[in-house]
Amino acid sequence: MRFAWIILAFAIIGAAMVHLRLEQASVRAQTYRLEVRRSEVRRDLWDRQIYLGRLTPPYQEDLRGRELAIELLAPGQTLDGEQIVKRE
Repeated sequence: MRFAWIILAFAIIGAAMVHLRLEQASVRAQTYRLEVRRSEVRRDLWDRQIYLGRLTPPYQEDLRGRELAIELLAPGQTLDGEQIVKRE
């Protein structure tokens, strides 16, 4: 009878080890998928930053300001009598 309990305990331990190994493999696969997705998102972010940088290159900032009707003032100039920037 004692021998049967020992065999049963070893069987339960073996089943638990198999279950843990399967869970470990599943977690590894999920980690790999997340790393791949992370690199895709970083690549997409980089592409969007480059795209936004192309929308406002230095030589077109003045043109875009005129399109948006932004009034730009040099340091020390005033707008309607109020001093915007004080040059010291």
